[in-house]
Amino acid sequence: MADLNTVSITGRVTMEPELRNTRTGTPLINLRVVVNDAVRDDAEGWIQKPNFINVTVFGPNAENLARSLTKGSRIAVDGRLSWREWTTDSGTKGQALDIVANNVHYLDTKEQADARRSGSASPATSPVPSDTSDDVPF
Repeated sequence: MADLNTVSITGRVTMEPELRNTRTGTPLINLRVVVNDAVRDDAEGWIQKPNFINVTVFGPNAENLARSLTKGSRIAVDGRLSWREWTTDSGTKGQALDIVANNVHYLDTKEQADARRSGSASPATSPVPSDTSDDVPF
């Protein structure tokens, strides 16, 4: 049986997308998406814990997204996990687990997107569960 490498998330874009090209000329954008988890805190009950996830989009999808996505856009991403490692010029090693997107879906309405582009609305946050009697939020 083969291993399966698929991942799906929904969240909000945390920075304005910037279109770049690979060395071979393929368009790409790097997004940072925040996905909130509801976690139980003994002192405060249920709280939101943000997870910041790097997402890379290649090809024509990158070009389309660069024109239409803005900071705060709510999106769904389907893709695969990709591990990367690097060494800086000073010898420091780094590593990251990113999502390479196959599909990115807009979850905002046209009105929400237009309002954000005009600067008249701020992104809404997901509600935190109010029932703190259980250990899990479902």
